Amino acid sequence: MSILDKTKDYPEIKRIVINRLLSGSILTGKDEEYIYSQLEKTQQSNEREKRLQAIKEYTS
Repeated sequence: MSILDKTKDYPEIKRIVINRLLSGSILTGKDEEYIYSQLEKTQQSNEREKRLQAIKEYTS
């Protein structure tokens, strides 16, 4: 699975990838590590938000 496929649901991270590719530079290992770390942080944040929303709905 390509890095663009993995970031398709996260427009802000996909924008980072596209900007890097359009700049003409190749993605280095450090670039990929950064992008994947941002993706993981965003996924974790989204999961926390879902859990908080579920708790709010349950306690309302």
